[in-house]
Amino acid sequence: MKTLLFKIAIFSLPFLLWLVLLVLVDPFDFFVVSKLIPAEVKRRTSYKLNSRLWKAVEFQRNPAPNILLGDSRTDQIDAKLISSKMGQNFYNFAHGGGSLAEAISTFHYARKCTELRSVYIGINFNLYNRYNSANLFSGAELIANDYRYYLFNKSVAEGLLYNLLSWQSGRDFKIGSPPMNREAFWKYQLSYAATYSYQRYRYPSTYYEQLKEISAYCRSRNIKLAFIILPTHVDLQQRVADFGLVQAERRFKKDLAELGTLYDFDYPNDWTRERENFSDPFHFKTELMEKIIDEVWGNSRLVARNGEAA
Repeated sequence: MKTLLFKIAIFSLPFLLWLVLLVLVDPFDFFVVSKLIPAEVKRRTSYKLNSRLWKAVEFQRNPAPNILLGDSRTDQIDAKLISSKMGQNFYNFAHGGGSLAEAISTFHYARKCTELRSVYIGINFNLYNRYNSANLFSGAELIANDYRYYLFNKSVAEGLLYNLLSWQSGRDFKIGSPPMNREAFWKYQLSYAATYSYQRYRYPSTYYEQLKEISAYCRSRNIKLAFIILPTHVDLQQRVADFGLVQAERRFKKDLAELGTLYDFDYPNDWTRERENFSDPFHFKTELMEKIIDEVWGNSRLVARNGEAA
């Protein structure tokens, strides 16, 4: 019997050591019992490795009644700045490289965590496509809701390793940074990324119905629902015409205007013609982000359209 117990103990030892190490490092702050790794180290490693999991865990622990959803463009918007302007707690629940499917899944996750007051969905035309259907958030949601998945998840293990390496060396590994200069990346986005977005297009009837359900849910509970079509450079706007999708884009904007308040910045205007307002054709710089906040949450409406035709 002693031999059997000894073998069980030896067999269990690696798991116990892993469990202790995971709780101590806790790369995504799931357990929140250890302060071994500074928050800034986790932000430059764990967050960049899997921001979806980071946000799912963080929001579940400290939910906010006002949320932003969308992809990397919405992710650029400073929720703390909005919170200070509005005197209410806002949380940016957007995902870099995200899809509309993820925004919809994230909405339902958030509404289960807290009673929502307002929902702002950043959605550009390239997301409103039946073929754009990836949903990585569903996996993050699964992990955030069950410690057993957290214990043996690849992203968690990678996060733990990078946490320790960055903590000991002080190094920022620049996870996710493009391996090219600004001019080369600009051309890459206009060629490969735009082609990937627009070469195959089909009207996303399923997404439209899911957004209608969200709209009805928000109306029934007096939740403010707004859609933000964020500004892209006119070089990228032209690619829509290049692929013969002008009418499809108009239908997209009409759909959103019918479902909630619409702020449309993505048309030729003083903002979108100026290249210095953008880091690449898809993404605006901080100065423009502050102007967007003034328009949407300051109700200035100097640039944003509400759905009228161009």
